[in-house]
Amino acid sequence: MTSLIFLSFILLFGTITSCEDIRGGKIRNRYILSALLFAALINSLMFLGVIEDHNLDKGYYLALLINVIIAFLVGFALWTFNLWTPGDAKLFSAYAALVPLTTYRQGYIQYFPSFTLLSNTFIPLFFLIVLTLPFSISKNKDRKIKNLFDPRILIERIIFLFGFLWFFDVIFSFLGIQLTFLVYLLLFMAIPYIFRRIKFISLIHASIILSILRLIFDFDTVFTVEFLKFFIFLVFIFIIVMFLIGLSNFLPTTTAINIEDLKPGMILAEKIKSDDRIISSTTGGITADEIELINKLYAENKLKSNLIRIQQTLPFAPFLFLGVLLTYLCRGDLVVFLKILFKS
Repeated sequence: MTSLIFLSFILLFGTITSCEDIRGGKIRNRYILSALLFAALINSLMFLGVIEDHNLDKGYYLALLINVIIAFLVGFALWTFNLWTPGDAKLFSAYAALVPLTTYRQGYIQYFPSFTLLSNTFIPLFFLIVLTLPFSISKNKDRKIKNLFDPRILIERIIFLFGFLWFFDVIFSFLGIQLTFLVYLLLFMAIPYIFRRIKFISLIHASIILSILRLIFDFDTVFTVEFLKFFIFLVFIFIIVMFLIGLSNFLPTTTAINIEDLKPGMILAEKIKSDDRIISSTTGGITADEIELINKLYAENKLKSNLIRIQQTLPFAPFLFLGVLLTYLCRGDLVVFLKILFKS
């Protein structure tokens, strides 16, 4: 019964947020807050026995709370790494609170079962990227796909994984913490971002230093077949993740709008030249002063058109909604479900 209550709300919530994201490119906080309050209310009523669910014990609610907290931290991390918008991060946290843990029957991941939502979301997105890649590249000829296969970058990533894998193992073993593969992946995504921020030492130099130290102090582990198998698998998964992130840059996510419709925070998809400066795309988007300058250039007939191309964020809410529906349909992880299906 409770699963049906949550599913009914998810269908309404997912439809509204997906339509909003497609039409306006943002998700209103009031919808996120409504979802979190609804999840808190229903789970509180279940905990107090007002809504009966005999299949759940008291440990369920602690597990649900831990899952939501981790989902929030993961969403925040992905936003920090510029892989998500703040709205997408908050939306993921809301779904983590709404989807009952009993839904994740196939491929349940302890402490963070909502990781299944991520995998079920990114699988359809992967096929979209692959299917639209030829068209996207033809529309973005200035972006070279060969950079995704640059041997130098590949070697740097392997050295980075080799050195920092040992560094993480040493630090967390000293703290008595056992790392999961998911945590490894998140750490490997976070470290390059941190090094770009601190600018004290380059990532490749730090990776080389750690790799040399590993060869000196951990040679008994390095030169084993077991480690070689694990490391090759880790490199393969990490490269796939980085490849998908790189491919997402080729998606046709620009649109032309009237200069009058420019707003602070929008990211330009083209460079605009004035007499003394160049206005180009930045992480924070254009400012009110830059919009004023663009309008001035247009008024002085220094721009060819009143249309400006801006970066259009890929609507992610529909994919998250689809990932949730796939989770319900497959009773958990899509890949595990397909494996069981084809074996039977």
